[in-house]
Amino acid sequence: MDVTLLSRAVGAMLAAALVLWLSKRHAPPGSSQPFSDLLGAVLVGMAVGRLFFLLEEGIDLLARPMELFFIRGGIAPVPAAIGAIGFLAWTCRSDLLSRLDHLAPAVLAGLAVWEAGCWWQGSCLGSPSALWWAMPLPGSDLPRHPVGMYASILLALGAVWLWRKPIRWRGASAAAGLGWASAVRLVTPLWSVGQLSHWTWWYLVGSVVGAVGVLTAWRRSEQPI
Repeated sequence: MDVTLLSRAVGAMLAAALVLWLSKRHAPPGSSQPFSDLLGAVLVGMAVGRLFFLLEEGIDLLARPMELFFIRGGIAPVPAAIGAIGFLAWTCRSDLLSRLDHLAPAVLAGLAVWEAGCWWQGSCLGSPSALWWAMPLPGSDLPRHPVGMYASILLALGAVWLWRKPIRWRGASAAAGLGWASAVRLVTPLWSVGQLSHWTWWYLVGSVVGAVGVLTAWRRSEQPI
């Protein structure tokens, strides 16, 4: 049983918990258990993403049901994200925008650690590169882009920005977090395999939705009460 993905998930949740603890004074009313909300979203997202991944691989879950729990392969990222966002939309419905704004930096921090976890999973390197920080795969002399670290650094920068400088318009931080995470995932395959992935359109939609969300939050804030 390979638990590297599970280890990455644990590391991501620890990072998210740290950011939530650092920003607890700014938690909106009714958000007494933000970590529980986020943990539930992660578990739902991993379950949905794992299920879709296995279905894409053509694995018969009726014959091999334990494949859903023994995480040896991977998780479909877009279904996982949709499942997690759907869970949060339900649990945070009492004050959706404010509570999602509060969770946004923690989510990006968790995603940053998840991407950095490629180091112990051995899946960090992408397309060949001549840059001085490129590194070879074990047993190879061909240097490659450390793709996972690129994504991790970009996501971490977004997390720090939204934590230190949250956008004052209600719903804007959540939209910015969604757009930034989608944009990072959109461009990462260019360093990984030298071309866009089959999830490209989904990440493009996420980037656009995030930008539109920030603009909508700004326009709503400008309207007289």
